[in-house]
Amino acid sequence: MVTFTIWAALYDSRAVNRGKDGVDHSYRSAQGQVNYLWNLAVEQYGSGVSVRVNSTSMQNITASGVWSPDSV
Repeated sequence: MVTFTIWAALYDSRAVNRGKDGVDHSYRSAQGQVNYLWNLAVEQYGSGVSVRVNSTSMQNITASGVWSPDSV
């Protein structure tokens, strides 16, 4: 199974997935898997800030999906 690591980031790639406690909220994901991303974008940068999902993988793959902030 091909996996990749995903996390929430601002439009310019600044990560917004690290809590005040220093915990890194990035997640291992795979095709067809649903993940709920933790982020502090609004709390740190205000409402209206653009957020995206960043990803990385040890394999040569790309990731795509749907982002719906604060949906839960």
